[in-house]
Amino acid sequence: MVSWLARQWQNLIDWMNRLAAQHPIGFDIGLALVVVALVALLVHIGYVMWRIVRPGARTGETRPAVGRWSSSSSGARRCGSTHRRRPLNTLEKRA
Repeated sequence: MVSWLARQWQNLIDWMNRLAAQHPIGFDIGLALVVVALVALLVHIGYVMWRIVRPGARTGETRPAVGRWSSSSSGARRCGSTHRRRPLNTLEKRA
């Protein structure tokens, strides 16, 4: 497996050298486009990671959630309902 991978790498290097020798300007333009695409991809990944790590950066707010949807309230109190669920094994079939 390693020898196959090394051979494929060498084939890629040989192909790029042939392409650079036969079409030098096209090779330079293509290489520049690949480098720009990779840099754009890395910047985008960094931006997304920054947005994930810093949730206040999304909205500009950094205060904790308070009120109706706060994490301290239970599900029943959150929506204002007093309905209690029955266990699944006691549910009757609906007609």
